[in-house]
Amino acid sequence: VLATCFVACLCITMMALCKVTSFLIRAFPGNLKTAVMVGIGLYQTFIGVRQIRLIVPAEHRRDIVQLGPDWCEAPILLSFGGLLLTTYLFQRGIKGSILIGIAVVTGLTWCFDITPQSMHISGEIVQLPWIQDALCSLSFPGFVTAYKRTLPNAL
Repeated sequence: VLATCFVACLCITMMALCKVTSFLIRAFPGNLKTAVMVGIGLYQTFIGVRQIRLIVPAEHRRDIVQLGPDWCEAPILLSFGGLLLTTYLFQRGIKGSILIGIAVVTGLTWCFDITPQSMHISGEIVQLPWIQDALCSLSFPGFVTAYKRTLPNAL
């Protein structure tokens, strides 16, 4: 997986340096670009509501997710409060309203240790990896094998 991300990063960097990205931006119609942005936003929303346990994996096989058991948990209330704060600031035309909302919710989360169980972090908050560890983790033979399996299906 790491090798795939590395190769994708190299490809995107080369495309940006060769001005291919501006060609691609002009090549796709506006409706398609909007649809992709909406899809990415919905996916991020889905991840967010799962993290705060507003929705949980379904117990029955016919459903993918179901509403969480307790809507009065602190992460859910804090998320809705942050959404209301951000919306209020945005409607008032305050510059940086989204960043202010994120900062307030993050600050409250840290001050009161309000995090869903799935998000508890043990140890250091930030730890940068050693470059040797990252480079030694690249598995290019695995990348080539996966690419060979995927390529015929894509064509």
